[in-house]
Amino acid sequence: MAHKNAPEIIRKELSHVTVEKIVIKYDPDFGEEIATVFVPTDQQFAAAHRKGGIHLQRAAKRADVGITVEVSNSRPKSKRFATPRKRHEGQRGRFILHRFCGDEEYAIKTAEIRAIREEKGISLWFEAETEGVCLKSLPDTAKLHAWPKAEVRVCLKALPKKLVGRRFKVTSAYDEKEEEYLATIYYVEHEDLRRNLVEIVSQEADEFLVRWTGITADVNYYDGSKPDTKVEIEGRFTFVDMEDWVAGKR
Repeated sequence: MAHKNAPEIIRKELSHVTVEKIVIKYDPDFGEEIATVFVPTDQQFAAAHRKGGIHLQRAAKRADVGITVEVSNSRPKSKRFATPRKRHEGQRGRFILHRFCGDEEYAIKTAEIRAIREEKGISLWFEAETEGVCLKSLPDTAKLHAWPKAEVRVCLKALPKKLVGRRFKVTSAYDEKEEEYLATIYYVEHEDLRRNLVEIVSQEADEFLVRWTGITADVNYYDGSKPDTKVEIEGRFTFVDMEDWVAGKR
């Protein structure tokens, strides 16, 4: 996810360039947010890329976002990606563990939404799996060859007609009354995933851009001696059998 002050950071790094506007939005081809910097002329486009694009690279790193520069009102062929971050083949998003000693990052390989009809309503499951594809590791866990995945169950009376814009909170990992787990994370073994917030950002056919955060015990210290780990998941989730649900066949 882009830094909250990404536009300001980019403008500062490109202070030698006339920037008309900056638009940040999710790009499904890269599985992440991309900042498009609009400039008025080809000369300004060239200025943005001077010195081998060092200013763009620095801006992308500090703003934590891929950057492209586009000349306003130009033909599409004038658009160039300057610094998109490396994306693993088949990647559907990012699975990040914000630990006390730094961040671990994995590529999401499978991300699904499943609706299951229960006696008391609908269970909406969100599941994300990395298949062990590590993009950034930390020294204390690199040798564990972890395979992070997570799931959370949202209990609803009925499936909303519109999911985009909805925010679901699942505070506890375990339902004491029903004696069932609601949210878990797997690293090298299963752990509780607490304080879940699932946001449905956008939709394209049966794919939804989902942002999901939660809290779990540190993945390498289970005795409480280290601060909790914040889990951040963002990617394109496929709603399995969505057409049947929309048509009322489920």
